[in-house]
Amino acid sequence: IAMARESQPELMKQEAPLDELLEPLHENTMIVQFNVTEFGTDIIVIENQDSTISYSGAFTEEVNRDELSRLIEKWLNRQQKLSIDASNHARSEWGNYVQRKMKELSQYLVSPITGLIEKEHIHNLVLVPHMSLHLLPLNTMTLEMTGTDQLLLERFNVTTIPSLTIGLTLSSQPFNPGLRYVGVSNPTGDLYWS
Repeated sequence: IAMARESQPELMKQEAPLDELLEPLHENTMIVQFNVTEFGTDIIVIENQDSTISYSGAFTEEVNRDELSRLIEKWLNRQQKLSIDASNHARSEWGNYVQRKMKELSQYLVSPITGLIEKEHIHNLVLVPHMSLHLLPLNTMTLEMTGTDQLLLERFNVTTIPSLTIGLTLSSQPFNPGLRYVGVSNPTGDLYWS
């Protein structure tokens, strides 16, 4: 985002109607946007059906600002402990914790929209988290299908974008091979917080 702001400041000032921004949305792609409020989370699902943009969604009271703050506080505390104790046992406990919390979060953020996203023609899922949901690996939430749980990333090509406007505006821009992305992995366990 910072690179886009610096290299294309006019891009950040553009405004367009949502339907116009969604025109390039492929028919096999679905966008799921989460809006966390003090009362709960609005889950907005956007899809291109037969060249018509459709909106649907759900609301869950279980994930509100306070609950999300508590979850993130516990998440970061456990993650910090892992940076101090990087033993195999601590890593295993962390993996179990992440799996348990993502499954729990799935009950509130994915289950209400399962009927909308489990359509056969949907191959790409774009997640738009809100607030500190950005800190969580939402692509590891589970989708309950025919009695078994399947990770979202096992069922879909999952992309996470910081905001719907930025994601859609950037996707409509011509590809610039001059811009590169660098990701850092932590194979040795000595790069804390990476």
